[in-house]
Amino acid sequence: MTPRIDSFWLEAFLVVAEELHFGRAAERLHVGQSPLSQTIKKLEKEIGAQLFDRSTRRVSLSAAGHAFVPEARALLHGLQLGVERAHAAAGEIHGTVRVSFSGSMNHDTLPRLVSAVAAKHPHIRMECTQRLLSGDAIRALENGHVDVAFTGLPIASPLIATLPLAEEAHYLLCSMDHPLARAGRSSCSFRDIAEESFICTPQHQGSTLRRVFDETAQANGVSPAVKYEVADSSMVMAFVAHGLGVALIPECLCAIKPPDTHAILLDDVPPLHSALAWRKDNQSEVLRAVLRCAGNQ
Repeated sequence: MTPRIDSFWLEAFLVVAEELHFGRAAERLHVGQSPLSQTIKKLEKEIGAQLFDRSTRRVSLSAAGHAFVPEARALLHGLQLGVERAHAAAGEIHGTVRVSFSGSMNHDTLPRLVSAVAAKHPHIRMECTQRLLSGDAIRALENGHVDVAFTGLPIASPLIATLPLAEEAHYLLCSMDHPLARAGRSSCSFRDIAEESFICTPQHQGSTLRRVFDETAQANGVSPAVKYEVADSSMVMAFVAHGLGVALIPECLCAIKPPDTHAILLDDVPPLHSALAWRKDNQSEVLRAVLRCAGNQ
């Protein structure tokens, strides 16, 4: 006999499986902890197996739970695809796309995409709540936590497809009282700034901007000092404005740099290539509609 399983039971199971904590899972699902616990018990009873090992100290997946995770994801994904295809056949596309972006770096590209989707497909909801640097964004795509991500290139993962968006020059951002700013310099080389103290995005989060910085330094045989690592590009620029160091920024950030900073073209730093990325095996009609909007911009 086919088990009678509610789709919310599957969603609840997957969130608890990720969090391994009923309190945090309940917060993500916007339900109470007690109702969530009852939902998991209903699912376990319907399946006929205990999915979690529970104690007063910790929650962990049982052997049955580990086995059920990929199946639960496949069931939910299949249901979503079926609903999307039914709407598409009726001439409308409904659904949600979870978008990852890298903060201020996408101050122009993200609103333009959301606007294009809203104009063409008013029933598509763009959920723009994941702010991730490139490396973390690719991992989120691979794990199914987001559907599409704004990211830098290149991408090594064989699971990911990309749509190139832009090629941008790099600039040195410094405070207005910096010697290069006072000299009115409009361009300089990386070697000219090798002795500066830099504010950079973190290495461990897979920042494309940081990769360009490190590779350029290595190519020039220099080792600039990284004084601060800051994940948010707006905060990087704020640090520069307060005279805490200089920073490497792409051309798109020049439009929103603080007024008391100066941008100088770096004429020997390779350009930044950015793209929209998604899993190759994601067959969502909603995702396809969003990608068509992105390709038409």
